[in-house]
Amino acid sequence: MEYFLMCQDGRVGDAIRLVGLGKALGVDGFGQGLAELGEEPVQVYLEEGRRNDYVDFVARPFPLVSDQLKQLLALYEPAAFFKPVVLADKQRMYQAVYWLAAPAAVACLAPAGVFTQTSKESVLDGSKIGDRNFFRLAGSGEHLLVVNLHVAESIYRRDFFGICLKRLEVC
Repeated sequence: MEYFLMCQDGRVGDAIRLVGLGKALGVDGFGQGLAELGEEPVQVYLEEGRRNDYVDFVARPFPLVSDQLKQLLALYEPAAFFKPVVLADKQRMYQAVYWLAAPAAVACLAPAGVFTQTSKESVLDGSKIGDRNFFRLAGSGEHLLVVNLHVAESIYRRDFFGICLKRLEVC
């Protein structure tokens, strides 16, 4: 099976930028207790003084997906945890619902692999992944989401904006 890293499209210069998401969630890292935060929505403000393009995937500081992308991901991985996050643009008096994506973490990084979003040495151990369609990469030091080929094809068939998929090597 082929796997792809979900990345935010760097060509979108005015993608939304969040202010204080970690503080609103009450966490600094992407710990394993994230699902314990509950399903109550949190509100986060957007950076002011800029045009905001509402992309379907926000990679930093935590992976957020649009409502439409969340619905697609939940079809493939129903047990994945999604926490609602309301993005508020005070300047334009506009709100949008996004979802903090926290699927199961899988420690599938191959021993020789070094994993970052810019690394050329991104290697996964396919035997450790199992039948997961959508998961979080454990042990990478970053908040990285991975999808399999079926999910990647579904994403590309739809009209999502601001998302890139980087093919990963599987051994």
